[in-house]
Amino acid sequence: MAEDEPVDREALLQQLAELRATIDPEILKRVQQKVANPGSEPYDKKAARQIVEQFLAARYDNGAFARRLMEELARTQDDRTQDDDTRNDT
Repeated sequence: MAEDEPVDREALLQQLAELRATIDPEILKRVQQKVANPGSEPYDKKAARQIVEQFLAARYDNGAFARRLMEELARTQDDRTQDDDTRNDT
């Protein structure tokens, strides 16, 4: 579909309904709950942390990658904080 073509809303809704019918209802329910609660973590934070720690421990660069990763995470967090501050100002 090209960008300038009109969107057939009814056809898209039909396609969504067909796709939805193929999804396991329990999984769909979990996804809907996660979307309804955007502040919740969609993964096991403890397990993710352990995997990252194992990955970093296996690297042979005297911690250079870990430092870069931490700097990037801090910068990303600062960007998110600034974005939140900007949204709250409006």
